[in-house]
Amino acid sequence: IRRLEHVALIIIGPVLPADKTFFEDLQHQIATQPDLQGKVFYHGFVPADDLLAWTASADLGLHPIINWNMNHYLCLPNKLFEYLQAGLPVGVSHFPEMRQVVEDYQVGFVFDPDDPQEMANAIQAFLDNPTRQATTRQNVQRAKHTLCWEQEEQKLAALYQAILSQ
Repeated sequence: IRRLEHVALIIIGPVLPADKTFFEDLQHQIATQPDLQGKVFYHGFVPADDLLAWTASADLGLHPIINWNMNHYLCLPNKLFEYLQAGLPVGVSHFPEMRQVVEDYQVGFVFDPDDPQEMANAIQAFLDNPTRQATTRQNVQRAKHTLCWEQEEQKLAALYQAILSQ
């Protein structure tokens, strides 16, 4: 975040027992490093009914996932679709499934989650290009009508109908 002068990072979500060390370290860094104060915020749990409003108030949805295992490498997380439904361009790890959605629909950018400089550069390049931002936001508006439960529900219902009619 230090590399991104005019950006604030808001982390939303509960802290699980396994994440307590990360959270405590983050709080310590924010408290002891003046350049992070007023730029990094941790909000904690947000009720599901309020989450969309919080998300929609952002300029960009980031979802860096570390490649701990094949499950992470091949994931297509709900958070990606939640960001799109909130109307946000996305920045995600450069793994195959997430990359395919981002590139097929032109709704954001990908980066190497193990390289903080690359991530910062990708964010800054996006924020420095108003034309790209506007085009991406238009693409998000189109994609969110395709990448949604209402579309998937029809496919699932057709599949069930095909199975039941055999």
